[in-house]
Order: sequence, then C-alpha cells, then structure tokens
Amino acid sequence: MSTWIRRPVEDKDFAVVALESTGGVDGEPVKTEEMVLEIGGGDTFEAFTENLRGLTPGDEKDFAVTYPAEYGAQRLAGRTVQFHATLKGLRRKELPEVNDEFAQDWAITAAWTNSAKPSARASSRSASMRPEQEARTS
Repeated sequence: MSTWIRRPVEDKDFAVVALESTGGVDGEPVKTEEMVLEIGGGDTFEAFTENLRGLTPGDEKDFAVTYPAEYGAQRLAGRTVQFHATLKGLRRKELPEVNDEFAQDWAITAAWTNSAKPSARASSRSASMRPEQEARTS
C-alpha cells in the first residue's frame, strides 16, 4: 500500500515527476508527464536522486543527467541530457502493521485461497480436455 504525502522528498520516497529534456538529445525532446522514481533506489540514477531530494510537490528544477555509454536507450547512451522536472507528488510504501488482526486476515485469505484451488484445478482440467480424453475418463 502507498499513500500520497506532502513534504520534501526523502530517500525511499517514490517521486512522481513530469520530465522534459531541454538539451543533449537529437530530435524530439524526451518527455513524460508522469514518471515514478524511487529516490535513492538501486534502479534510479544518482543524478535524479540528488536533484529531486528535498523538493516539495509543485517545485520545478533544471538539472543534467549523464547516461553511461552502455545505456539501453541508444538515443541517451553516453550523453549528458539536461532536464526540466516538475515534482507532481510523492508516495511512500507503507507496510501494514504485523499484529493479530493482520495474522487473522492473512489466515482467512490463505484458507479461502487453498479451499478454492482444488475446484479451480478440476474445472480447468475438464475444460482443457479434448473430446477423446473426456470419453476415456467418463
């Protein structure tokens, strides 16, 4: 579960950002209205983390990102791209509190899932039988 929050961006937040390149790429600008970046996450370039950390939803910032030569998008590989970013919002993952209520909910869900499996298997098995297989099993 995640929730919208309003405060400066911190590590482990998920920043919702509108990005548009303002230089460094040929042709049409790189543009997205809504990109989600995990601040400080292993899959997020450090330049994005450094430049978005501390912003508050509604803030705008211009900065450069240098892409490695082996980057998958050939258009960006080995280039330094200037971006204009608008922080649209941020989210933080919140795990439920592990308590008796959580355990009871989980147990009910697990029991329901396990009780549904045999009938689901049986109906999918009979649905997948060809007529000659059905004749042999009847």
